[in-house]
Amino acid sequence: MSGYVAIHKYNINDELVSFIITMTQLVGYIGALLLICRFLPMLRDQINNTRPVNMYFIIIEAGASICLGISAVLLHAYPFIIANAFSLLTTVFIICLHIYREYWGKREAATLNMEMSAIEMSEVEV
Repeated sequence: MSGYVAIHKYNINDELVSFIITMTQLVGYIGALLLICRFLPMLRDQINNTRPVNMYFIIIEAGASICLGISAVLLHAYPFIIANAFSLLTTVFIICLHIYREYWGKREAATLNMEMSAIEMSEVEV
């Protein structure tokens, strides 16, 4: 009988199979948590400091998250769905923060320069 499934071939009972599946899911969720934690130092750095980040890395990370996320959805692999969704959200946040700082940083600098010029001109007049 060539139609035997490998589990039945070795006479593994259903309790052991469900235990193995549960342990596999547990390991998957632990891995997803660790993948999520890898972004926390970078997020903290980006929020607290205005130090530039390598945007090539961030864009590649976003692309990888999208591709792996689609694959995880098709495979119903929930730990990987969670990890890739968080990875994508993090990269989108960093990109938005970068764009915000580029736009508003230049705008605030121009406003500050105008205010400083106005103060200097008022001091000269006095």
